Amino acid sequence: MALNKKFSFDLKRLLPASAEQVTITSIVAGRAVAAVLVVSLLLPLPWFSLSDGGESVAGTRLLSLALDGFSLPYLLSVSPLLALLFFSLPFLIAVLSLMTLADAIINKGINVRRISALNVIAMLALMYAATVAADPTKHVVSGGYFVLPKWGLWITLSMGVVLASLPSSEKSLNLGRLLAKLKR
Repeated sequence: MALNKKFSFDLKRLLPASAEQVTITSIVAGRAVAAVLVVSLLLPLPWFSLSDGGESVAGTRLLSLALDGFSLPYLLSVSPLLALLFFSLPFLIAVLSLMTLADAIINKGINVRRISALNVIAMLALMYAATVAADPTKHVVSGGYFVLPKWGLWITLSMGVVLASLPSSEKSLNLGRLLAKLKR
């Protein structure tokens, strides 16, 4: 019991003024989610396990494999279109993620929904193109046409979906009203 009292805190003391004045707009939420999207893209989170390697490959590693990958000629001989998609889509995802973050910061999220929708489509296309290179024993393949990736790409994909579903208007969440509802 004494341990619980030690870690308890009053949320009203942490807020700068009164809880009624603190609001979170969709612009602020969009900036935060876009930042998490870019960070999750840059971190070495596992996306796929390739057939020729035992370890999971992150999006940043896919970028380098596209430039100097030793299995690129073999994959091009198996399916040129899917191999080109598999190694070019991480570049497109990186550019779209950076565009999303830049738009959220500079333009206050005017085009975030459109860019994020394109980013989600690119990630889904990457899951389709991964059927050429992913290890089928370490991934669930749905219908033979779609490879379910590792948890790192799921985080990146979920951030893109959240950004694509954010309201475009400046709707705000008032923390004071939220705390009052939670108190009841």
